[in-house]
Amino acid sequence: MSETALFAASRLYPAYLAGTAIGTQISSLIETYDPSLNDAIGGTVASMVDAANQSWNELKQGQYQASFDELFGYPVSDSGNPAGDFEEFEPMDYYWDSVDCY
Repeated sequence: MSETALFAASRLYPAYLAGTAIGTQISSLIETYDPSLNDAIGGTVASMVDAANQSWNELKQGQYQASFDELFGYPVSDSGNPAGDFEEFEPMDYYWDSVDCY
């Protein structure tokens, strides 16, 4: 297990550093030259996460999760485990099942 971790870390850490450096520069450019875009990106994501966390039933929470999934191109729905590792997206499956019933 430790050898696998060391091998993966030696390959992943440089990629993490490069991705963080590039992402930080892009974020800085957006903040500097288009602050309204920066606000829109942050506001959209924050609003959707807050709405999903504050939803009062599983169907509504699933609807918010499905919208969030759609916004980013269905990475959860198209994955091999759409309910998530710890069933955190189970409400989204419940929502899709309820939509398919109509």
